[in-house]
Amino acid sequence: MEELSCVSQLPGIIYIQELLDGGIYYSTNNGESWTAAGLSNKWIAALAISGNNIFVGVYGEGVFLSTNNGTDWIAVNNGLSNLKISFLAIKENYISLEPGAAEYL
Repeated sequence: MEELSCVSQLPGIIYIQELLDGGIYYSTNNGESWTAAGLSNKWIAALAISGNNIFVGVYGEGVFLSTNNGTDWIAVNNGLSNLKISFLAIKENYISLEPGAAEYL
């Protein structure tokens, strides 16, 4: 992994997004080793965790959710007209997102 952009964690698990190759990775040993958690070859611009729910913003494809530590992902895009997600934040039962702000240079 060469360049990281998003970092978040659950108790005992650290999640990162690898910028150049895409995808989500996790470590259960404080970063000694990393395992792919899916969504490879995707431009993941945002990562947020609430409880056991992991949300990622995939630029151009919308928001994806995993409820099993990244093993499986489902798109949760009902009501979104712009799928270019560049920011996610979670507070209590609310998710804030910003579509369309990211530019690839």
